[in-house]
Amino acid sequence: MHKFWNLVKRHCLVFLRDKTAVFFSFLAMIIIIVLMGVFLSKMNVDSILSLLEQFRHSKATATDRKNATELVYYCILAGILMTNSLTVSTSVIGIYIDDIKSHAIDCFYSAPIKRSIVSLSYIAAAMMVSMMMCLATLGVFLAFIVLDGREMLSLTSLLKVIVGIALNVVLFSIGAYGISLGLRSSKSWSTFASISGTLVGFLGGVYLPMGFLPKGVASVLKFLPFLHGASILRKSCVQAALDKTFAGCPSEIATNYQEYVGITVKSGGHVLSTAEQVGIMTLWLVAVLAAVFAISRRKHLNR
Repeated sequence: MHKFWNLVKRHCLVFLRDKTAVFFSFLAMIIIIVLMGVFLSKMNVDSILSLLEQFRHSKATATDRKNATELVYYCILAGILMTNSLTVSTSVIGIYIDDIKSHAIDCFYSAPIKRSIVSLSYIAAAMMVSMMMCLATLGVFLAFIVLDGREMLSLTSLLKVIVGIALNVVLFSIGAYGISLGLRSSKSWSTFASISGTLVGFLGGVYLPMGFLPKGVASVLKFLPFLHGASILRKSCVQAALDKTFAGCPSEIATNYQEYVGITVKSGGHVLSTAEQVGIMTLWLVAVLAAVFAISRRKHLNR
């Protein structure tokens, strides 16, 4: 166990010392912030105010705008956390690719330690760094929200967000390692990291709301873990802001809005509960674990 933790510590330090790798792991988050801050945030707030004005037949108040802005901020936060859990995990797993190229991995394999422990050390390092970065992002974003005059998450909601982050981090870290077993060159891994960092915002309904996408595309996304990972985090983040924003409105207005932006996910006319979405994520985790085990065993037998 001591050797395992030494390897995990080594992988974490290698990643954190590479400032370029750290920066590019946050590139998708930076894109989201720029898109939302410059282009989409005001549009999203205005669309909420338009809904309220249509129902009330009166102009939205300053309080309405404040509540709507808080709701949009927390939706953005959830999208950023889901995105970071994938991009940071992918960047850390890149250390494994670099170690293959530099033959450092051969030194680990020649040491008196099981190869499975070496493999687990890369996954554990990805989980630890990704969790740490996501929690740091959560803290910074919450500080910004509070300093901007918005309401802080309740302790219960905060704990749910942390659990949601952990679920995303575990799945995406193991998934990234599984993909790295088939992409063993730095060039191919860089290409994969770039593509996944770009696509994750679309797959999770971060760049474009679910209701804006064609029905066929939206149906496919409902089978993938990214949308459910983002949805779980959105539900945990936005509940208080959602209740304030749509206070006094028919429940259908809030329900339709949640489905449109991807806070909730409907499948076959049924709105999936958080437990059902966690179940979907868990099924993906089991499938990914089985795939990683099978690929690792096959590679071991072929050596």
